Amino acid sequence: MRPAIMITKRVVILDTKQVKSYNSCRISTNIHMSTYSTISIDTATKNRAAKRAKKDRMNISFITRLLLNDYADGKITVGSQMAITENGFTPAFEEAVLAAENEECSEAFEGANDAIAFLHKESKRAA
Repeated sequence: MRPAIMITKRVVILDTKQVKSYNSCRISTNIHMSTYSTISIDTATKNRAAKRAKKDRMNISFITRLLLNDYADGKITVGSQMAITENGFTPAFEEAVLAAENEECSEAFEGANDAIAFLHKESKRAA
């Protein structure tokens, strides 16, 4: 198959692994058939993405293909993320810390060395 020369601003090549850039043209030895899909996205998000894509000299179609390819190749994952509080803890851990803060303390220590000595003594007693 002979190489196809495509102007970057008019055509986006799907298989970028075999693409070499030369000034404002791209040369590809593979031509792929495309399918068209429709996605639904709110206008504000689309506009923000389009603005950033334009700044990066790309278009939304290219960004969408790039993300879908990276997802299919396992380069990115999509899923829910664990909630983190403003203090950097999970909500359950922060709840436990706040509950423990109100508990009565059995020992008070002058410093870290006293606390470590107490823990050593307690571990020997428990053994």
